[in-house]
Amino acid sequence: MSGTFELRRTANGDFTFRLVSGQGQIIVSSANYKARASARNGIASVRKNALESGRYERRISTAGRHYFILKARNGEPIAQSPMLASDQDVQAAIDLLKQTVTEADVTDVSL
Repeated sequence: MSGTFELRRTANGDFTFRLVSGQGQIIVSSANYKARASARNGIASVRKNALESGRYERRISTAGRHYFILKARNGEPIAQSPMLASDQDVQAAIDLLKQTVTEADVTDVSL
């Protein structure tokens, strides 16, 4: 399945990335990084950890929305899904991430 990691620059000059499916759905987004290289390392970490089921932490927001956090081996968060309606939607998003992550291109739109 096709997808693209979009490397972006925020208004305050930080870098962030998101993985977007071939249909334009945002699968996960990262926190902000001070350096482009750090954001690229985050993308590499998503590729490395996304295929391991134990790296996902499912959560429910105070508003009752479901989401997941992908964590690195050391337990640090790497990326987060958008807010979703149900746990079934969370599982579908995890499955989509696993299908998309290894073949996803990286597009640097921060330039």
